[in-house]
Amino acid sequence: MKLLGDLVVIQPEEATQGRIQLPDWQRSLRGTVIAAGPGKMQLDGSVRPMELKAGDFVTFGAAKGMESVFCGKPIRTMREDDVDIVIEERASVDELVAKLMEVSK
Repeated sequence: MKLLGDLVVIQPEEATQGRIQLPDWQRSLRGTVIAAGPGKMQLDGSVRPMELKAGDFVTFGAAKGMESVFCGKPIRTMREDDVDIVIEERASVDELVAKLMEVSK
């Protein structure tokens, strides 16, 4: 697979049932970058290198990108700018959610 420009392919994580139900356009999804293009072409002809790389664990809006299936697995193709957060440690997300739930009680 060869991506062009600033496109990334993300394999979404299986959705888990949360306490708060939001409309699809407000939900944030998580997934792993499986491929990234070379970068965004600038007006002067130079290429701004990608910040994302294969293996990055990220969050993105549910309404972002294009959904499809590749080799029997769901994927999402989007521009690098559509990715909201790169999560350094996967466990940190679950810990953060647990802390937020404690505070809201």
